[in-house]
Amino acid sequence: MRYLPHTQQEIDQMLAAIGAPTVDALFDAIPAETRLGRPLAIEPGLDEVSLMRHLTDLAAKNQGATMLSFQGAGIYDHHIPPAVDQLLLRSELYTAYTPYQPEVAQGTLQSIWEFQTIVAEILGHPVANASMYDGASAVAEAALMARRITKRPKIIVCDGVHPEYIETIETYMSGLEGGAENVVRTRVGDDGVTSVSSVADLLDDHVAALVVGYPNFFGCVADLRPLAERVHAAGALLVTATQDPYALALLEAP
Repeated sequence: MRYLPHTQQEIDQMLAAIGAPTVDALFDAIPAETRLGRPLAIEPGLDEVSLMRHLTDLAAKNQGATMLSFQGAGIYDHHIPPAVDQLLLRSELYTAYTPYQPEVAQGTLQSIWEFQTIVAEILGHPVANASMYDGASAVAEAALMARRITKRPKIIVCDGVHPEYIETIETYMSGLEGGAENVVRTRVGDDGVTSVSSVADLLDDHVAALVVGYPNFFGCVADLRPLAERVHAAGALLVTATQDPYALALLEAP
């Protein structure tokens, strides 16, 4: 979002045009007890030269990506082909936002089509949508879709799903009838995956879907076949959350 500075004269003119005495008067509808009442606890602003120096100092603290990475939970060391960096320099690929003027965004439309084609291929699905903002919102949307399809309220979520994904599901569900109480958690076994026995007692005619990670948050891979058979037999759907699409180059599509 652009920052548009205004002189005091411009501010006075705008206030006069709308009949407001001061800028503070614009916020009269907000009760005083709910306002912060103090400046934000952030550093003061910097001029451009000082800001560039500060950012350069921060960047110098970064370590090269050639160092051994032990990060997990969906943050893995990936090889990014040099062609990707070059393609991202093209103006039509600056943003992944769905275009509203297709006649002036043919490059973006092509990239979205290629994304859908590849995602459908690696997931083993006939179709794929034009992407969500992130994995967490995609899983939450899948949970809502399962509720709409099955006409059932409950979602079982395995603890092997990324914690932030689980929080997003609970946030989405909190605005629906029954709230986040309709999100039921189930633990992973000693082998790090979800077993049929751990969900069998939870599956009833109120459950819309079981959400599992594939691979899960701990990097473990479950055999989805017996899980899918048990879930489908109960009239529910199986939702898989894959943080790392690279994994599906090796694993069987869910």
